[in-house]
Amino acid sequence: MNKLITVVIPVYNAEKYLRQCLDSLFSQCNEEVEVVLVNDGSKDGSSSICEEFIKGNPAVAARLINQENSGSLRSRVNGVAAATGEYILFMDADDQLLERALETLLEVIHEKRYDMILFNATCNLETREKLFNIPLRHKQEFLDEEDKYQVYQLLCGTNVLNNLWTKCFRKELYRSASVPEGRQRLTNGEDLYQILDMVDAARSVIFLDCVLYYYRVMNDSISRVYNPYYFDSEKTVCSKRFDYASKWGKDDELIPGVRVETYKIMREIARKVFVSEMPWKDAKKEIQKLRSDSFFRQYYMDAHDAPDRRDIVLKAPLPVFHLARILMRKGKAK
Repeated sequence: MNKLITVVIPVYNAEKYLRQCLDSLFSQCNEEVEVVLVNDGSKDGSSSICEEFIKGNPAVAARLINQENSGSLRSRVNGVAAATGEYILFMDADDQLLERALETLLEVIHEKRYDMILFNATCNLETREKLFNIPLRHKQEFLDEEDKYQVYQLLCGTNVLNNLWTKCFRKELYRSASVPEGRQRLTNGEDLYQILDMVDAARSVIFLDCVLYYYRVMNDSISRVYNPYYFDSEKTVCSKRFDYASKWGKDDELIPGVRVETYKIMREIARKVFVSEMPWKDAKKEIQKLRSDSFFRQYYMDAHDAPDRRDIVLKAPLPVFHLARILMRKGKAK
């Protein structure tokens, strides 16, 4: 029987929560679903756990792809290349599917072959409170450019549709999405980078106002390790968002929303330098590099439409920035 949905999971050093993730998935699989696990060069026991689930669930059509570490985006691309299903559903290896999630998606697909199905998630398994405030009606359809304009507004002016794990979509739609060229490797924003292409190409979209996915909020300690490629990645994704806002917008009315979202992202980059554990000489070098970049200056340092004033220290002269950083550390040490 032809598969309708292929669930693709990039796996990288995920042994802590991987069993919970696979339990939630394999327990829902039927003859219309297959699973593709992509081990992205894990150095822990992730690969063994994947093999354990595949061997222990012979009724589930599942396979494991092992590759050298290449990042989640390349893992997804390779996973989709191996998929036989008509639709793709991505999961992160530390998250879970809620009960009847696959059943719900299959029911919608059987009713009508939409190009893309949107739904909501939660980060609380007890309350199932919706993670995103998505101002759309249950089973609202978007079948032409005029309908999709509401989706365009959400993509340009909010972050509620920016992730791949709250979407189920045709395989060919994903294959039409662009991948950064050459050696460029996105460390952030890779979901939105591809979603923009996919929504633009989608001829039919439906929104389900229900929670089908559990997103695990990870410990914030990782945020104190600054990734020097973070800015370049976000700059690439933000620039693409501006391009689509210009394409979709009526008299550039989507541009202000993108400006505000870009401001927030640039502010977060500055905050990451501020809270990072790197020595001051390295932090100083990084913040100077950021402030000398024309994109960072235009959409953050020189922006006049800031959504709030929480970032006075982040924009302050370097001596003030440095002093505030010292005080912040002393406060945490107490």
